[in-house]
Amino acid sequence: MDDLPIFHRHQSDPVAVEMAGVPARDEAAYLARWKGFLEDEGFGKRTILADAAVAGQVISFDRDGVRELGYWIGREFWGRGIAGAAVQQYLAIELRRPLYAIVAEDNLASRRILSRCGFVEESRKADVVRCQLPGEA
Repeated sequence: MDDLPIFHRHQSDPVAVEMAGVPARDEAAYLARWKGFLEDEGFGKRTILADAAVAGQVISFDRDGVRELGYWIGREFWGRGIAGAAVQQYLAIELRRPLYAIVAEDNLASRRILSRCGFVEESRKADVVRCQLPGEA
């Protein structure tokens, strides 16, 4: 719970919102959504720390019959390899496969992170790329 205001600040950053292609939520809606995530044992969630500071989060969840991965890093932590390391570490605990991730087509940094972690591009629709980490369910 203590990390949620920081997560909200990260997802409210207009530069990050534009890069991710995901609209920001107001604080009340964001906190209510995360309260549900925290109560849902099927929703995987980990806070990403960098130098003892909350840098972001990595999550996994079921949507439309598949398991998806998501992550968000505060802009002040970009370009330091933190997201890639966090995703790689998270994949050691999120063992369900296949695992999918959705990323904005022009978010090259996130696409590189996913590729380095073993995800392969599965499809494109509009400005969105769907990637898959193959494997047995």
